[in-house]
Amino acid sequence: MLYGPSRKSIDEVWTANELEKLLNGKWHVAPKSTLWFAETLSFGNFIVNDGRRVIFVANEQPNFLEMLRSSESQVSCVITSSPIDGLSDNIPQLIVEDTKVVLGIIAAEVRERFKGKVVAVTGGAGTSITTKLLHRLFVSDSQVVATKKNDDSQQGVCLTMAECKWNSDAEACLLEIDSSVFANNFDINNIIKPHICAIVGTDVDHEILPSVSDTEAAIINAKVCAGIVPGGFAVLNADMRNFDVVLSEVKKYGAKPIICGSKKGNYDSYLKASTFSGNSTNVGAVILGKEVIYKIPIIGKGKVQNSIIALTIMALLGVKDLEDAAKRLEGFVSKRTV
Repeated sequence: MLYGPSRKSIDEVWTANELEKLLNGKWHVAPKSTLWFAETLSFGNFIVNDGRRVIFVANEQPNFLEMLRSSESQVSCVITSSPIDGLSDNIPQLIVEDTKVVLGIIAAEVRERFKGKVVAVTGGAGTSITTKLLHRLFVSDSQVVATKKNDDSQQGVCLTMAECKWNSDAEACLLEIDSSVFANNFDINNIIKPHICAIVGTDVDHEILPSVSDTEAAIINAKVCAGIVPGGFAVLNADMRNFDVVLSEVKKYGAKPIICGSKKGNYDSYLKASTFSGNSTNVGAVILGKEVIYKIPIIGKGKVQNSIIALTIMALLGVKDLEDAAKRLEGFVSKRTV
């Protein structure tokens, strides 16, 4: 069995046979113990050094063998495309055809089993702080799985989704996603299947996508909604460039638009008033028809708008007492790593 002493749910367990079948692989060195378990997933040449037992997905980088040897007590198994010579028999090895697709397969399987809500945030500048603000609004970290260290890459999205395997009681999974992920051929949308998408802007990384026009950038960012579940919401920043393009595109995907404005107007949520005090902002906002007053230790129109987007998402997730949730923003630290 793939589990630990603290695992309470069958949803947090894989047997050796299940993992082998899921990845269409074959054990080269099979697990020896019925107490075989893992608590996280890692990829490439990096192992999370926090004491958790890890499933390590090997890639072609040559320096991972020494890392595996030095982290033997932490490695539950290695998923690799060919047997790794010189590795201890205490580390099981599962052979698969292509390690590059493993993260996507595991993430998709975990998403199918995950009972919580999936929130996907994209749009370039403002994406990271919106995700962090949203994370802060939850009562405790046990309620949510969220992107760590701003890893908004294809790999990072899959790793975050996979973390829900070991947090099956989490109420939500918060995914920070770089818009370039939607521009490649990797079908991320059918993996994450979000309930709520937030598009905070229409920026793209022009080093990755050098010839993309502003209109094309808007279309790319709207693709976050391509795999949205029926009845899902698209929370949109009314101030972003090419807003009308984004609005049209998300409707094509079947998302229901929820529009956030930075001033009073015909918006679902909007900023009613704000005053600056030192490094903080006192905010009065209307969130889906409910007035909310709160203080946040950040300044700047854009960041205040990000907080309104985050509170709107919380309301869509079913949080009734937004005033109480907003109080948690007073302890927000913008450099916090989630």
